[in-house]
Amino acid sequence: MILIKTGNRGISALEYVIGLVILTLLLGLGFYVYMDYIRRAMVAEGITLCKAVETQQNTYHYDHGYYRNISPWVYKDDALDLDFRQNRYFYTFRVYTSYDWQTYKVKTFGAKGATGIMVVYDTDPDNNGKIDSAPKVTISGI
Repeated sequence: MILIKTGNRGISALEYVIGLVILTLLLGLGFYVYMDYIRRAMVAEGITLCKAVETQQNTYHYDHGYYRNISPWVYKDDALDLDFRQNRYFYTFRVYTSYDWQTYKVKTFGAKGATGIMVVYDTDPDNNGKIDSAPKVTISGI
């Protein structure tokens, strides 16, 4: 007959180290995934800013026959009825129009935690002077 010794023996140092290594790996992976989600949220805010500018530019174009050029970096434009002062990461933008004012490009840079991220929204990605294809969104600095 085999006797099994019962009782509380605790854990060995090896088991403790293995558990610590597994926990460290999981925390490292979780931190990486969390930071990726944060970056995606930052970029989403920049794209949302560009889409809002696009909507207002289309209304302006309908009323005036051309797109509005905004040459300095601004956070607010009264003619387009835009105000991005409440945004957290992307609150300044600039609009570049083509030489005939029929296409445009919106550019915004991140600030605070999104420093270094740039979102460019180009309505004429094939450079033919017409808005005939889907706009191209370019994201850099991620």
